[in-house]
Amino acid sequence: MPEPTTPRRRIVGVSTKMYFSATRTACFVTSVIDLLAAPLTTSSKRPALDEIDVFIVPDHVTLVGVIDQVRSAPAGTPASRIIVGAQDCSDKDFGAFTGEVSPAVLAEVGCGIVELGHAERRRLFGETDASAASKAAAVVRNRMVPLVCIPDQEEVVLAYEPVWAIGAAEPAGTGHLLDGIRQLIVVSGWPRI
Repeated sequence: MPEPTTPRRRIVGVSTKMYFSATRTACFVTSVIDLLAAPLTTSSKRPALDEIDVFIVPDHVTLVGVIDQVRSAPAGTPASRIIVGAQDCSDKDFGAFTGEVSPAVLAEVGCGIVELGHAERRRLFGETDASAASKAAAVVRNRMVPLVCIPDQEEVVLAYEPVWAIGAAEPAGTGHLLDGIRQLIVVSGWPRI
């Protein structure tokens, strides 16, 4: 008999890239908060907002303001659970890296996720899988979740094996594996998916 597992949560988000002014970003976030704070009836064809994790990834300049807006959203509503992220970061926490963004500072101000390895950064700035991996390690080290963009022409395989199961007579059950994979994704305050 299969082991029971926690249902997978849907994740929906947006990166504003460099399209919005500071004023437009604040207005956009206000409209998202208003939408998510409004009562919603659940239908069988659409999941309730309680079952969806929403993230917003603004530009670095407006990041702290967006975090403050989300923190002031009505408590207990899906709007209060919006996850705010950054569009990139350094793989170094601190140092003489002019123009870089510290993952430690992002975590300090309340970032929950960091977008890494985006196709535009790969094309325009020469970022690679190796640099995305190094930055992802820095993001995890600072207790945030890396949102790694994978080029569509690449095949990706994620593997998880609990350390205690290595060499064991019986493999870990399906439920344990799914929970383990989810725990690799869920870091410090990120809602369960």
